[in-house]
Amino acid sequence: MFYLLEGVLSKWRYIKVADITKERKAILEIGCGKKASFLRSLIDLPDKKLIGIEPQFNQKYFKLGNLTLIKEDLTDKINLADNSVDCVIMLAVLEHLDYPQEIINEIYRILKFKGIICLTTPTFSAKKIIEFLSFLRLIDPQMVAQHKRYFNKNILEGMAQQAGFNKTKHRYFQLGLNNFLIAYK
Repeated sequence: MFYLLEGVLSKWRYIKVADITKERKAILEIGCGKKASFLRSLIDLPDKKLIGIEPQFNQKYFKLGNLTLIKEDLTDKINLADNSVDCVIMLAVLEHLDYPQEIINEIYRILKFKGIICLTTPTFSAKKIIEFLSFLRLIDPQMVAQHKRYFNKNILEGMAQQAGFNKTKHRYFQLGLNNFLIAYK
């Protein structure tokens, strides 16, 4: 089904990370979507190692040039080696996880020295608006129903600090309804 605002909101989130990923060589996107559109937009850059993790992929493992797609449910582990990626992107995913702190800890583990995570997640004030937009079928009601929690700056920065990240940058966007956090290892 087509949800009018879904694509617009998704594109807005990707614009936030596009410049950040330019300098990074090994990029992991957690929750990259069935089409892995953002990663596929980088596939022609041969100096990049691109990895996508998505629980809704049809196959367990798929490789296309410098792009590797992995079907995996995120519980509390990420099946990648320590210090294996430069950048992790996780856009509108954290709110769906049962164990978000454990996944942030895992991201810290798999990031190389000076690696970064870029994540977005809705704020507490977004909850009623998101639910209303899903009721109107402007965004996917099934995805909204899967939201387990909402976040703010203090919670996200605390989670990053607990995982070991030494520096964070946070800002609100989409009229204050979403968090954008960058954390540095």
